[in-house]
Amino acid sequence: MRDYYKGLKDGQEVLIYIEQDQDMDSPLDWSSAVYDHRPLFILTNHTRYSLGDKDAENIAWALLQKCPEWQDSWLEEDEYIWIDGSRDEGGYWKSNPNYLGEGLNAIIEAASRCRAFIKPVYMYDHSGISLSLDNTMYPFNDKWDSGCIGIILWTRQQQDTYGMAEKSDSERSKHADQIISNFFDTYNKYVQGEVYYMAVVDVREEINYLEDRQDLEHGHYSLEDLYLYDIEFCADRGTIIESCGGFYFSDEYTPVIAANEYWGITDMVELFI
Repeated sequence: MRDYYKGLKDGQEVLIYIEQDQDMDSPLDWSSAVYDHRPLFILTNHTRYSLGDKDAENIAWALLQKCPEWQDSWLEEDEYIWIDGSRDEGGYWKSNPNYLGEGLNAIIEAASRCRAFIKPVYMYDHSGISLSLDNTMYPFNDKWDSGCIGIILWTRQQQDTYGMAEKSDSERSKHADQIISNFFDTYNKYVQGEVYYMAVVDVREEINYLEDRQDLEHGHYSLEDLYLYDIEFCADRGTIIESCGGFYFSDEYTPVIAANEYWGITDMVELFI
């Protein structure tokens, strides 16, 4: 489905249409948690969807093992330890506090010991999926269709490359939370299909065609009526003079702002058909 606008480019009226970008890569592919030090999305705890960074758990272990707090012995500890003495002498098994666990739980425990920043990620799955960093409000607190599917991990060493090395713990936490939220919001829009392609179309020849058709129909329709009635024809048959994909729109960054910023489109208004 398309949204249509008209506007002016270099004084000439043009048609602008916006549609879902079907060929957009994941924003997580634009940079690397290893080389660009951005937050790592470990969203592997789901059987039906492929979400998050590729090979995220292995990357997480590699990042955590670079932390100064890391101890190799953590990977060698068993879940239970035997307290000295035979069974007859009162010996017994006891949970080992150094045991990391397995899978994602082990990563979370190691990250906590390394003072890494962790944010849980929740998913609502019902007629499409959406993600959130907060599960205190509906629909992410729905016990049937939502739940935690993983975490976002950001080590202090990664954060330092974002200018946080000299910040206090409270300042670091606030700054890290904001950066993670920015990455997350873009990724969430991608997951929900809210990524758009926009094209600017020269429709002068198509307008001429509609004018001729208006003459043949003896003025039964106004030119504006014909233009709107055949707007898809105009968009598909016109000459695309500018186009670009990968737009993530918001209340602050609208199609009108983007078209003006990229191509100098002015007087842009939406056409409701």
